[in-house]
Amino acid sequence: RVSWGLPDDRVLPQSASAHQVGDLLRSQFAGNADAAVTVVVPDAAGLTPRDFAGYATEASRLPDVTAVSSPAGMFVEVLAARLDGTQHINVVDKLRQSVDATQSLLTTLLDLSTLEAGKVQPQISTFPLMPMLASLYDQLEPEATARGLKFRVVPTDTRLTTDPVLLERMLRNLLLNAIRYTEKGGVLLGCRRRADGRVAICVVDSGIGIPADKQGTVFEDFTRLGEKGSGAQRGLGLGLGVVRRTARLLDMDIDLRSEPGKGSCFAVIARSV
Repeated sequence: RVSWGLPDDRVLPQSASAHQVGDLLRSQFAGNADAAVTVVVPDAAGLTPRDFAGYATEASRLPDVTAVSSPAGMFVEVLAARLDGTQHINVVDKLRQSVDATQSLLTTLLDLSTLEAGKVQPQISTFPLMPMLASLYDQLEPEATARGLKFRVVPTDTRLTTDPVLLERMLRNLLLNAIRYTEKGGVLLGCRRRADGRVAICVVDSGIGIPADKQGTVFEDFTRLGEKGSGAQRGLGLGLGVVRRTARLLDMDIDLRSEPGKGSCFAVIARSV
């Protein structure tokens, strides 16, 4: 259902398609870039991945929707500077978390949308893997440290021929899950040669682990590894679905080994040069 207190003839039913929602949203934005819009999708768990992909695709066509986090983030930082040292700074921290959660969820939905629509064309190149692993370390080490975790990357001289951007997104998703569901210990990122000549890029954690009867479903859409956390910490349960689709697009395999209470190892299996 989509409404802004509009006349009844402008309120769409729950059964409205993503295209109908997009058309109505764009008509509201026309000539009014500051229009406030609320989109409510009841019973979101009942939607199919393609439904969500459709809504995300339509949202991406609206003015400034994909750039929302940039000005919002700037506003939060300006506010933080003004309130630094006051009793209200904790409110800014919560606002920052909310902006980060919005960006994370929107990015995941748009990734899923483009993969579902078959619009992603891999840009293949040959490159050394280590700079990518080092970059991921720089991006995620602060979050791991903030959670009291050790994050380590094992050096490698491996070279791959694939799409580096898509591969990095896959590994980032796996690392974020590892950090999110690990309460103590740490996360390890490294790779090893397999007997078949391929390379396994492994994300190993000492987290909650996954029961054997659940390991076959964790890559399904809207499946969460646990119920802890909220907002960005819980997500929509789509991250591993994006990993699965991306691996298929790049002709890679995903291997999972896990033991409840001891941790997990997610491995992206790729061909090396």
